[in-house]
Amino acid sequence: MAENLDALSEGRIEAAQFFEPVVEDALASGKCHLWCETSTRGRTSYTAFVTKRDRLVRNAEPLLHMVRAIQRTLHWIYTQSAQEIAAAISSFFPALDIGVLTAALARDQSQSVWDAIRFFPRTALIVCGDVSCRAGLSVDRHHTQHA
Repeated sequence: MAENLDALSEGRIEAAQFFEPVVEDALASGKCHLWCETSTRGRTSYTAFVTKRDRLVRNAEPLLHMVRAIQRTLHWIYTQSAQEIAAAISSFFPALDIGVLTAALARDQSQSVWDAIRFFPRTALIVCGDVSCRAGLSVDRHHTQHA
């Protein structure tokens, strides 16, 4: 993403897709303008963990541990301020100004990127299914309609 930010800043490309905290860093530079926040399109998920059914049947426990750990982490994130989260994770982003990191976290919080919901919402599943069908990645919407 850093290469795309440089290319955008230098005029070699006209638009780019970024994720936080690159979005906030780009805005803080004063060289970029945010023209579309895709989080406003409705509930979607940035990450989904997928496996085969036989893997779940064979040994689900490690996967359940991972999901529970993620749930606890998301609950912690939901209950903290952007400043508290930034203080806790800033060592993972040593080159990023803590003010930019805090602003990126605050943007995500204001858009309910992380909230108290602890399951994959049906609306997000339907949106993901629709996008997959339109992109030609899936031809069967049955699983998303009846999930």
